[in-house]
Amino acid sequence: MKSSYEDLIVFNPNERDLRWRYAPVGQCIYCGARSYSQSQPDRRLGLEHIIPESLDGRYLLPEASCAKCEGITSSFEQKVAKRVFGPLRAHFNLPSKRPRERPSTFPVSAYFEGAEIPVSVEVPVAQHPLSIALVKMARPYFFRKKKWDEAWERRLIVIYPGGMAVANARMNEIAKRLGARRIEIRCGVAFQELVLLLAKIGHSMACAMLGLNAFYPFLPELIIRKDSDYLRMFVGGCSEIITHDRDSMHDIILYRVKRGKNIFLVADISLFSNLNAPYYSVVVGRMY
Repeated sequence: MKSSYEDLIVFNPNERDLRWRYAPVGQCIYCGARSYSQSQPDRRLGLEHIIPESLDGRYLLPEASCAKCEGITSSFEQKVAKRVFGPLRAHFNLPSKRPRERPSTFPVSAYFEGAEIPVSVEVPVAQHPLSIALVKMARPYFFRKKKWDEAWERRLIVIYPGGMAVANARMNEIAKRLGARRIEIRCGVAFQELVLLLAKIGHSMACAMLGLNAFYPFLPELIIRKDSDYLRMFVGGCSEIITHDRDSMHDIILYRVKRGKNIFLVADISLFSNLNAPYYSVVVGRMY
């Protein structure tokens, strides 16, 4: 079925000197609970960072998460922050709840003459050939005519925030210093957790901007179940039809897509868009 793009709701959560606090929700945006937990019924619901605080997310949705759902979302947020963006967070000194535990070095693989197995060597953050391993995905199945299959079309891509030339120069310097024939960067990958995080960002941003009563949500149950496999119906690569902002740290654009008689809400998301990270599309729900 052919889709058409309707009135764009452009939102750019990227001003580092601003902190935007939305109106309190008053119920968990994932499970609907109205108290933080059974053991703490009088405690206010938790504050939801739409983009994780660990990634310098400054847009806040108060009273929006119960203790159980808070624990679920935090678990995959932490894995993405550490495995995928760990070196980047250390390099740019992004927020950390445990700054004293922030790594001062990151590993690279050194290959020496006569040896087939690499040696792991720790390199100081300032000298590390900074890189990010992300995933290029096919469009969400929601937008595609292709039948559902078990394979999720995706490929790994590596981004060098300082540029390939800088990364190569640093690897050559490290190899020369160690007497190694070559150096390889060790990038962390957390594909399933990244998919869950994108779904969480899209859903929470829609709740913040439009409210829970503006749309029928597709994602909360899948987020709570951590069903990253079925999320390929709603999460995937971006068509690049919408104009995106590459000057911002993070970029989110909400817009409506009309398919037949229904209007659906979609979020295009890029974490570290200013470093040329890929955009992803998240089908958030159906508009009422």
